[in-house]
Amino acid sequence: MDARGPFQVFLDASAWKEPADFYRVLFLQIGAPDWHGENLAALRDSMVTGDINALPPPYEIELTGMHTLSTEMRDLLRGFAEVIEDGRAEGVPNVLRCKPPL
Repeated sequence: MDARGPFQVFLDASAWKEPADFYRVLFLQIGAPDWHGENLAALRDSMVTGDINALPPPYEIELTGMHTLSTEMRDLLRGFAEVIEDGRAEGVPNVLRCKPPL
C-alpha cells in the first residue's frame, strides 16, 4: 500500500444506467489500466490485493446519487460494498460511504 493513502474517490451514480457506467467512472478515478476487467473479481484484485492502479489502495470512496438506480445497478453496488468489506477483513482499510445507504 502507498504511504500517501487513503486516496479520496468521489462517485456520483445519478446518471448510471448500466454497469459499464460505474466501471468507467471508478476506473478513471483510481487510474485503472485499459485492460482492467469489468467485474467484481477484477475489482477485488486491483483494490484489495493488487497494485495495478495509478492510485493504489487504500481508498476512501464516497458514493452518492443512488436514489434513481435500477435494481441491477443497486445489486452491483452491493457487490462492490462486499468487495470493500472483504478487503477490510484482509487488512486493507478501504472505506465506502453511501449517501443514501444501499
